[in-house]
Amino acid sequence: MSERLTKADVKALGKIFAAEIDGNLPFQSKAQIYLELCDRGLAAPMMRRLGSGPFAVIVRGFELTHAGRLLYCEAVSA
Repeated sequence: MSERLTKADVKALGKIFAAEIDGNLPFQSKAQIYLELCDRGLAAPMMRRLGSGPFAVIVRGFELTHAGRLLYCEAVSA
């Protein structure tokens, strides 16, 4: 992969990765970096519906793409 990750990118990807491992997706944040990661194809918006009917709650956040997961794993193993 030719994309270079900054320390901030690795930290942000790591937070989503940890949420994924813990089963807490979607990862929720209002930080601009997550939208930038989406624009670069490393993260994607995610929506999860909890419950049904009029009391359902929709949770919006982010998940890693395959490219984001691979680049994160490469960055932390180097």
